[in-house]
Amino acid sequence: MATDPKDAGDGQDFEQFLRGVFGGAGAAGLPLDPAQLGELFASMRRAAQSGGSGTIDWTGAEQQAAKQAQASQVVLTDAERSAADEAGRIAALWLTEATELTPPTDAAVMSRTEWVSATMPFWERICEPIVGSIANTLRRSLDAQAPEQLKPMLQQAGSMLQALSSTVFGMQLGTVVGDLSGQIVSANEIGVPTERSPRAALLPQNVQIFTDGLDGVPEEQTRIYLAARELAHVALFRAAPWLTGQLELMIRRYAEGIPQVISQIEVEIDPSDPEGLRRAIESGALIPPPSAAQQQATAQLETLLTLIEGWVNVVTTQATARLPKAAAIAEMYNRRRAEGGPAEQAFGSLVHLEFRPRRLRQATTLWTRLTDRLGPSERDHLWQHPDILPGSEDLDDPQTFLIRYTAEDDELDDDLQQLLDGTLTAPAPTDEDEPDARETPPSDGHPGTDGPSDPESPQEPPSTPDTPSGPRD
Repeated sequence: MATDPKDAGDGQDFEQFLRGVFGGAGAAGLPLDPAQLGELFASMRRAAQSGGSGTIDWTGAEQQAAKQAQASQVVLTDAERSAADEAGRIAALWLTEATELTPPTDAAVMSRTEWVSATMPFWERICEPIVGSIANTLRRSLDAQAPEQLKPMLQQAGSMLQALSSTVFGMQLGTVVGDLSGQIVSANEIGVPTERSPRAALLPQNVQIFTDGLDGVPEEQTRIYLAARELAHVALFRAAPWLTGQLELMIRRYAEGIPQVISQIEVEIDPSDPEGLRRAIESGALIPPPSAAQQQATAQLETLLTLIEGWVNVVTTQATARLPKAAAIAEMYNRRRAEGGPAEQAFGSLVHLEFRPRRLRQATTLWTRLTDRLGPSERDHLWQHPDILPGSEDLDDPQTFLIRYTAEDDELDDDLQQLLDGTLTAPAPTDEDEPDARETPPSDGHPGTDGPSDPESPQEPPSTPDTPSGPRD
């Protein structure tokens, strides 16, 4: 019979076990100083005494991310704010020549900790499905492999094991997001709106680091180029609000598939070896390779991200054509992304999700051809609904998509013009529209009569006109 956590001495035996898990150096992202460890175990005791509420406490993740971001953050200056504002105004003006979508009029600035605070709710929503599954897997593995002398200790594990999973994964999440805050150059660089109401912002400290990697490129030009990309992202997200929900749905669908595959795996964990338990959590052994359904979700996500980034590439290239060093900045940006950008690192670490738009060159070609053939206004009209966007197969063959789309568009224009002229006529009836006489047989054998024919009822012979039998007198 399981011991109620409330009656288990506040889980002191299990707490001792957890101290072994968290003890020692090398636990990536875990709080190792005594003050943080004390708070961690205090929260675990509270969870055990409450019997567990079923909710996940992300406080540790948020604190870890903020601490990571704060560690190397510099204070934003008024000059940096003014420079970002000016770059945003120039970029917004130039974007009006490249797209019909309305960009924000300027770009704000964010510190690393401000970006962390603004985006943590997004990361928590994405990772929420995973934590409970890790706890269940740990409980199942420990129950199956624990020696008898440790069974009483594990009976105390209920809500505390949930707290362990939340803490370890939460600390990992905090570390990843904190690291990400030191790499991204703008609030929406990862290509996914991480705020419910997307806003444009540059991170000046990271923009400076990006510029340092460019030889002979003035920082002013770098700011304008990056501001143009950022404003283009936000203009698209605001003009097509369905994108925010669709992208998050695809990512959550992938994450929600993790519990199903986690439930099928068995992890060898020696309960007498706390270090082994920690290694299992940190190594990703509790998150197996994606299932077929997850792979399908990944393919859909990759296509949509590729279309977004391809469109942003085309619009930004046209908008920044006046910058003498635009080509060099674009090359540096694309090389950075090809080597594994911040978004890919983040999602790969957290949920083993590949997040790179691999077919970006094809998407850029597609949007370039659509721009040349349709113009910016009709090209941007494609973002009004997901059903009219190009698909994965269209990236392979943009010309076929262009022919098909323009043919459908021309046919619709012709019908509309005829309707306005009053010359649109209904289509001629087909054979399928005509009634089938065989379905309603006549009652007397003559066409055009109504009523069913009864073969059992006597039939009178057809009458014939009287004819004279001889000549009249």
